[in-house]
Amino acid sequence: MKFTAHNFIKEGKSIHCTTCKQTWSSYPKTDCPGVPVIEYDSKAATLLTLHQLEKAHLHPVDVETPDAAYRTRHHPYFQPLYDQTKALPWAEDDLAAEQQAIDEKHRRQEENRMKYTCRICGEYKAYPAGYGMRDRVCAECQRHAVAWNEQIALSRKLAQPDTVIVNVVGDFEGWPFNTVSITGYSVLDLLSGELLRHTEQVTPDDRDYLVELLSRNQGYTIRMQYGAIQFVEKAWNVFIIADKKRDVVVHDLVKECPGEHGLPKSVASHEAFSLIDLCAQFGIQTDEQAPDIERLRALLLHIAQLQPVHFFPEA
Repeated sequence: MKFTAHNFIKEGKSIHCTTCKQTWSSYPKTDCPGVPVIEYDSKAATLLTLHQLEKAHLHPVDVETPDAAYRTRHHPYFQPLYDQTKALPWAEDDLAAEQQAIDEKHRRQEENRMKYTCRICGEYKAYPAGYGMRDRVCAECQRHAVAWNEQIALSRKLAQPDTVIVNVVGDFEGWPFNTVSITGYSVLDLLSGELLRHTEQVTPDDRDYLVELLSRNQGYTIRMQYGAIQFVEKAWNVFIIADKKRDVVVHDLVKECPGEHGLPKSVASHEAFSLIDLCAQFGIQTDEQAPDIERLRALLLHIAQLQPVHFFPEA
């Protein structure tokens, strides 16, 4: 668009340009676009912008010679309009170039979709979800695999002589802010499945046994209760069992379970967390009347026999 000087005429108190058909109360500082200026919303249907012409596969006879213009808020404050009836159709070379550009755009989109579609879960991870993608494996699947492998390694580490499972029965209401009154407990050998000790009514001798069991220097003690419990001096049957570094609670053992297509998924995704549900997820058949301590033993020994997940070739 070529700008020129206005052709002013004075009409009473107003100033009018005979070229662009605009009217002002004082002399304007803008140049004249050289064509009539109209309101965009009231323009004729045949007056199109350059972009609208291109979408219709048309081009003006002369880009620098529009048929009209409309005002904009930013420099150069006018946008040209072209009469569609005067425009010329695109040449075959232009149509071919456009189709080539469209095909290249689609190719890049498909390449991007393939690059950021996880080959494990099959989900397209657009940015920022695709951050951390490695060899077309999304960060979420990588995290599940790491947790799955750590779970197997821990179960294998625990599956050794002198590892026992302890299930404490008592009043856990108000935990962890109140002390726990223990009424009974069971101790099961992990490898052999032998029930080493079981009582439904604790005695003073049980205090010394539990203290020795939970403070021993060899073997692992797997507690089925979440959180630390320690002894207090108020009464011999009120226990708070000290949390040792070598002790492991069940919530630390099983964090991943088999999901769709054999892929691991977080245990936290289950609405209800129970050993019955977990055994079912791993395909373990257990007696409905079996205590949870035996279900946990079966679950840990099953996990120890599973194979780790390796998505990438080892270096």
